[in-house]
Amino acid sequence: MKTILVLVVVAVAALIAFNYLTTGELKIIPSSQPTGEAAVLRNLDRELHAAFDAYDTAQHGSDYEGSGTEADLRYYGEQIDAIEIKLKNLKEKTKSIEVRGEADKLLDEITQHRMDSR
Repeated sequence: MKTILVLVVVAVAALIAFNYLTTGELKIIPSSQPTGEAAVLRNLDRELHAAFDAYDTAQHGSDYEGSGTEADLRYYGEQIDAIEIKLKNLKEKTKSIEVRGEADKLLDEITQHRMDSR
């Protein structure tokens, strides 16, 4: 009986972990997957934060290595610029107030990241 209980607990924990990794929510059964513009926005959010992390890593590396990571800084800066353009285009095209609000938040994060990076 204890073995069955342990297996059930492990299965539920695995399901929660899987849902967290795929949706970012700590739930046994995730809410419906976002579609259309919301899914695009979520993907841009993930790409943006990955680019922020990579840029910050390259920036800290350039403090120690000199010009070795300047190309990396340029590359990740261009990625952030491209995501900014996509966010602005999404914001212009969408009719959803929620998507516009989230896009504004991400655009504000880009502005803040640029100010912090100088």
